Amino acid sequence: EDIMIVLTTPTGHIGGQILTLLRAAGAPVRVIARDPSRLPDGVDAVAGSHDDPAVMDAALAGADALFLLVPPNFAAASPREEYVRFGRVAAEAVARHGVPRVVLVSSYGRGIESGAGLLSCAMDLEAEVNRSGAATRALRPPYFMENLLHLVEPLRAGVLPMSCDPDRILPMVATRDIAARAAELLMDSTWSGQDGVAVVGPDELTPREIAAELGVELQPITTAAERVALLSHGASTGVANALVEMIEAQNRGVYAADTLPERRGETSLRAFIDTTLRPAIDAAP
Repeated sequence: EDIMIVLTTPTGHIGGQILTLLRAAGAPVRVIARDPSRLPDGVDAVAGSHDDPAVMDAALAGADALFLLVPPNFAAASPREEYVRFGRVAAEAVARHGVPRVVLVSSYGRGIESGAGLLSCAMDLEAEVNRSGAATRALRPPYFMENLLHLVEPLRAGVLPMSCDPDRILPMVATRDIAARAAELLMDSTWSGQDGVAVVGPDELTPREIAAELGVELQPITTAAERVALLSHGASTGVANALVEMIEAQNRGVYAADTLPERRGETSLRAFIDTTLRPAIDAAP
C-alpha cells in the first residue's frame, strides 16, 4: 500500500537526493521547503520552516513517515538550542498526528552525549524525537566527504588543511549513501522500535592518507586556528565553539569507540574524488 512520506530539507545535500530516490520509486512524498521555487516541478510542498508547529501540522496530516534533518545554520547563537527546538517541534507534531515512523540524521560516535559539540547536539535531537513515541531510526554518519568541497581553494594550492588528528582514522561517508539508507527506511513500513543505524563509507583512512589520496600535502592546523578561521568565515561564537568541540571529540577517539555497522556505504573516497571533488577543484575559480 502507498505510504505518505514527509521530507524536510528537500533542497539540501541529503534531502535533495532522498527526494530524487523517492520520486524515482513512485513513492508519495510531500516536502517542507522555505523556498518551494527551488524544487522540481510537480512536488507537493508546504512552504515554511519545520521548526514552525503550524507548518508541521499542515505537512504531517495523513503522513506515515517523516524524514527529519536540522538544517545547518552558521549564525545560530546556540546550536544545542537550535537542535532541541527542531526536535521538540517535530516530536510534538508527530505525536499530535500519530505519525508512526521517523527517520532522522544524528551522529556516529560513542560517549558523545555531552561535551562533543555538534555531535552532542545530534544526541539531544534524538532524545527529543524519541519522546514522540513514534518508531525511530537515527542515521549516524561520521565526517561527510562533502566537507572537502569547502576546502577546494587550498586543495587547488596543493594542501589539505585539517585540525583532525593526522594519524587517527577519520571515518567518512558520502551523503548519497546516507540518502540511500534513509530512502530505504522511509519506504519500509515493517520496522518498529527506536534505534540508531550507523552509515559509514568503505574506507578507513587517516587525514594523512586522505591527503595522499588527493595528491596534496596535509597541513595540520590547531583547533585554536580552526576556531579563528570559522569566526572569520561568519560562524557565530556558538557554532565555532561547537565545531571545535566536535573536532576535539573526534581527536579523542569517539568515532573509534563506536561499533562498526553491519553494512557500509558503497561510495569510496576515490569514487567521491573522481565524480565530485576533482571536477570542483578543476572548475575555473
